Amino acid sequence: MTTSPLPINSDSPPTHDEPGEQDAASAESADVIQLYQHSKRPGWGLALRVRERDGRHDVQFEDGQMRTIAPDFMHLLLPVDRPADETRLALRNLTAMSGMAMARSERNNESETRTITLDEQVAWFLEQYTDGFVADQWATKMRGAGQKKRAKAHRDPAIAQAQKLLSAQQLDQLLEQLRGDEIVERALTVMRGTSLISAAQRRPLEGLDPQRYGLFGRALRDLLYGDQDLELRIAKFIQVFGSTSTPLSWAAATLWLALVHPTEHVCIRPNVFTEQARWMAPLLRLPNKPVARIYLRLRDMALALRDELGQHGLVARDLLDVYDFVWCTLRPAARKAILAQPPAPRVSGVQLTDGSPQEPDEQQPDEQPAEPASDAAVA
Repeated sequence: MTTSPLPINSDSPPTHDEPGEQDAASAESADVIQLYQHSKRPGWGLALRVRERDGRHDVQFEDGQMRTIAPDFMHLLLPVDRPADETRLALRNLTAMSGMAMARSERNNESETRTITLDEQVAWFLEQYTDGFVADQWATKMRGAGQKKRAKAHRDPAIAQAQKLLSAQQLDQLLEQLRGDEIVERALTVMRGTSLISAAQRRPLEGLDPQRYGLFGRALRDLLYGDQDLELRIAKFIQVFGSTSTPLSWAAATLWLALVHPTEHVCIRPNVFTEQARWMAPLLRLPNKPVARIYLRLRDMALALRDELGQHGLVARDLLDVYDFVWCTLRPAARKAILAQPPAPRVSGVQLTDGSPQEPDEQQPDEQPAEPASDAAVA
């Protein structure tokens, strides 16, 4: 998942001249995750501490193994720093691996609260839509293909409307004319036309102080088309609603990027994305209010999920297809139906283990077995 280098300590606290900078910095300091490397077993690759049980630590390594390390040997895990792009990729892979390993462990223990696996999600999805995202039923029901009357669930008309009403050219012109009220009305028009957001989630914008309309317009323009760091742009946008009586929801904070840039961004529905994270990113916790840094990690999870679905033969048009896949397979009724079935066999292409010896039929033809751990390193 997304992260950035640890902040550099200084003798004086940092200053934040721009609205939103303090929020972004606070989110970062509250959500730093450290990568490690085993000093005696560098061949295992980078590592991520996943959980502690009875004083022992479960640690996920890049070689696909989750190993349990006793407290007396935790000093062999040395903190390491990598460039930001390498850190993001490593965290994305390690959290996905650890989630799959823990889910498999839960399945083997016949846990009543087991994690639903991606393979089970795919199987359930294909029961509903035999041809996946290219099914006529999916294109008609979810994308609005060939429909004369638009429904709120239709994604393609919502994308087209948002891209037209909230284009950079249109927003720049309205800001130059000091028409913040028109920008707010256009934004509300987009919100009212899609099922991605509820009537209650529109209230922060509907109740926004008119004196802040211009601030909203500039923040929206910067969010969608600005040159600053994305995390900072999101934090600034969220801060516009800091004084509203109704808190800004995750959906209302992420809707704009998802509709204007659907191949790059995703709208967040916390209940089902929390369930998705149990498999894809088990260390991720969603706060009640939107946080810019957490959104970046959720977006990385959605991008990783898109790639995983592609390996299952489900090629998503954009991240709205991914969003609807998550909702279709992890909404309460679907979860109940999936959990009532025997666990599906694991067929994912990623080779993973929860630390137990690998079964012969799981060995990949060209795969070398992981280097055995010594008693001095792993208990």
